[in-house]
This record gives sequence, structure tokens and C-alpha cells, in this order.
Amino acid sequence: MADFGLGFLRRADVIFACLDNEMARLEVSWNCTRADKPLVDGGLGTTNYSSGQVVFFPGAEGPCYACRKSGAQRSRLLQELQGREDPCWLKERASEDVAMITTTPLMASIVGAFQVEVGLRAVLGDARPADAGTAYRIVLHPLPQLEPIAFARSPNCPLHDPGSVFRQVEERPVGADTCTPAELLAGDGTATLNLDWPLTAKASCHA
Repeated sequence: MADFGLGFLRRADVIFACLDNEMARLEVSWNCTRADKPLVDGGLGTTNYSSGQVVFFPGAEGPCYACRKSGAQRSRLLQELQGREDPCWLKERASEDVAMITTTPLMASIVGAFQVEVGLRAVLGDARPADAGTAYRIVLHPLPQLEPIAFARSPNCPLHDPGSVFRQVEERPVGADTCTPAELLAGDGTATLNLDWPLTAKASCHA
């Protein structure tokens, strides 16, 4: 997200994500909330490779990824600097221990196709409440099933400050020969510069 910023998200109608760790999912979800864009997240089961999940987050008025976590899990996520990913060999061994047949390519195809279905319905005006999300649990084995689960915004989630949502943005071409930072901030005094990541102005080694 830090590589292309919120402007990239604002140009999209719907965002699709299929990430491999919680921290990345949290960051994408939070930025989609700030940009007021619907997010369709997909993932595979971690213990049952014949299962997967598709989650729809509606945008600024609805819940985010952190809202689905308990207070303790949310606290841990917000304090971590990096996500954690279990190595593939550990997941494979867990499957072997329960005599499970790995169907990852098939499930990835099903999850991806279902993401597209949910995303297209959101873009084409499917009647969905703006303040609620939906998680779809998909299972192929031992019995095929699709379980939708509705969820709401957590009142304890700190990632829903109304001031963090970009509702009106005036886009200008920025470049050394077109517009300077001083020109961008000039005006009635209400313009601000918001840096998503810390900017090091000076560093020294005291050793």
C-alpha cells in the first residue's frame, strides 16, 4: 500500500485482495475504509485445504478487517509491525497428520471466482446494507456447503475515525515543473499534508 497510496484505490470501483497474512489484510482493509471503497477479500483454509472464505467489506460506513477480531487479537494486530505467515511445510504436515487431501489449486479457483461474483454484484448495484459486512465460508469436503455470516462494525475498533475518510479530493498533477508542495498547501489555510509512514528528517550514529 505504501508504494502506490490511496489515490490508486480511489480510481477503482471495487478492490479484490488475496493476501497471505493478517497484517497485510488489516492494512488493505483500513485503506479501503479511508478511501470509501468496497473490498472483497479471499483466502484459503489453514487447516482444511478443501475450504476457503470470501469476505465483503462495504466501505467507510461498514466494518473493517479488525472489527472481526476479538479485543485481544485486535490489540496484537495493531501493535505488530510485521505480519506472520506459517511456512508451507508446516501447513502441509498438518494436512498429512489428519490424512487430508490437498486441493489448494481447486479451492483457489473457487474462491477467486466467488470473489468476482460478490464484487460484480456490489458494483452493479446489488442491494447491500452500507453498514454491514458479509463473510462466506466455502467448504467442498466432506460435504459441499456455503455459509454466509453477516457482521457489523465493532464499537471498540479504533480504525473508524470519520476524519480519516477521504470523501472529497481535488486531484492535481504533481511534478517539479507543474506543481510544488507550497502551491498544493496554499489557499485558505485548511490544507494539510498527511504522511502514512514516518519520515526521517535526520539520523546519526552515536556509537
